Amino acid sequence: MELTFKPDTEKLFLLIVFFLLLWLGLGPLWDHRIKHDFPYGYMASDTFQHQTRAESIKDAGNYRNEAFYIVKGFKDVVGYYPPLLYHIGVIFSNLSGLEVYDGAYFVIFFLVIAAVLLLYFVLRHFQPIVAILAMPLTMLLFTFPIYIAFTWGHWPALVAGLFVVAVIWAVQRFELPYFYTLLALFFAGILLSHTSEAVFAFTFLLAYLGIRALFGKVSKADFKQYILAGIIAGIISLYFLILFQGTWSKVQPFRFHQFPVWEGTPGFYFSSFGWVLSIIIVAGMIIGLLVLAKKNFNAAIIAGFIFFILGFANYVGFSFRAFQLRFFWPLYLAVFFGLVFYKIGHEAGKLLNKKWDTISAVIVSLLLLAVLVYARYEPVKSPGLMDPYHWKAFGWIEQNTPQDAKIYFFYGDIYGQDALMRNIKREHYLINYQDYIESIRNQTIRRNYKMKIPGDSGAGIPYRKSLFSYGFHAWETPQDYFYGYRDICSFDYYVFDHAGSQQSQPIFQVNNFIRTKFLEHSWMHEVFRNEVLSIVKNDKPGEDCLAA
Repeated sequence: MELTFKPDTEKLFLLIVFFLLLWLGLGPLWDHRIKHDFPYGYMASDTFQHQTRAESIKDAGNYRNEAFYIVKGFKDVVGYYPPLLYHIGVIFSNLSGLEVYDGAYFVIFFLVIAAVLLLYFVLRHFQPIVAILAMPLTMLLFTFPIYIAFTWGHWPALVAGLFVVAVIWAVQRFELPYFYTLLALFFAGILLSHTSEAVFAFTFLLAYLGIRALFGKVSKADFKQYILAGIIAGIISLYFLILFQGTWSKVQPFRFHQFPVWEGTPGFYFSSFGWVLSIIIVAGMIIGLLVLAKKNFNAAIIAGFIFFILGFANYVGFSFRAFQLRFFWPLYLAVFFGLVFYKIGHEAGKLLNKKWDTISAVIVSLLLLAVLVYARYEPVKSPGLMDPYHWKAFGWIEQNTPQDAKIYFFYGDIYGQDALMRNIKREHYLINYQDYIESIRNQTIRRNYKMKIPGDSGAGIPYRKSLFSYGFHAWETPQDYFYGYRDICSFDYYVFDHAGSQQSQPIFQVNNFIRTKFLEHSWMHEVFRNEVLSIVKNDKPGEDCLAA
């Protein structure tokens, strides 16, 4: 019996899209290796914030509390971030055998690509050829400035984006048994990933139902299913919603504030598409309006309009959250890109007496993808902030110092992104750079310098008083605990960087001078040294460590 293999063009196309997007997104950044000796491609403090929190959850086996080294030394702080991202990262790390810093990062790219493929099936429900032709625009998810969402640590917003697309998919599957359970799970996924996206998803649902209701396409039974979905989503997310209401909503309440520019961050604007793509997208919107006028209420088209409009909500008070929504504009607006090329092919087919078929659509889509890659893609190749020398030193501190050791960091080029220091898993302090440099200019060495306790205080460092009541260390603790002058002789261990950028060499010389002064005392010992830093142990915290 002879077996013949007949490849499915559509499935082959989706495989190509998946692996191509994975290669474009993660390949160059990770030097085409899936396993690394240290956190690779981490370029901002927030990436380390998420990595160390996931690591702490893996160590503890739960997320009841924040690790003390994440929250400025407090040991009773409730775990207050939306937890889903971290649990997915830890589970994947355990299943794959990868370190958390690799596993959690890989998951982010994988879930964004999953959102692309899920959108494909949303569009396929409307028109398979449009779905195929829409895919090229999604490549822009892995181009600057959107790429900073990955490398700068906007991971929760990216994970929530997948569940927003899942909500769009779900509303088109109303005929499925227990439809409301799917919608509930996806909406709960948003709440437990990045709560602000729930506002965007809820707005989409209102618009979708409102438009369909205007034309008598929604019954009372339908509304009951949506209400039931909301109740189930609330029950699933209840623990975090109580936490959110008692912490985040009090510390960061909504304030009407126009936010035209995302200062300090290269935000994505409609002009970032470039004039050619902008014209194509606008033309697609016109076609989309014509489709809706024919009472074809495809969820992807409605979502494209809603999320395009909401992307400008920064001008009416939704601050930088609207910019985070724009990370997914190439995904949400891809339907309009696909509509334009579908229309062009349709009109050309009339002249040639031919119709679109899957093979023709795939060929055109891959050609468009190739053009966009050539015109817009620039690979990001960088190991990021961390290096093997600091990573080895951090690991030494974790494994060789007491749990209650206090670690003091003198100047180092990478410590400005201070969340990376949480990898020592000890209470840590960082010298104030301005005060330190000022003393260098004055040619003075002092025992007391300004310092800070690095750590996360985004929700006020909350601790639970009761189920619905929280205290806040950030407000209740004197501020000189967090920032202020501190005797440098009062710590257990000191980290002295002695290598880095050329412009920092004078500061490293002072680091080395202080280190030498420390080692003149019998109770000070160098316990670790490599090419970039030295660690000194103080057996007598409080003794005069600078005396001649």
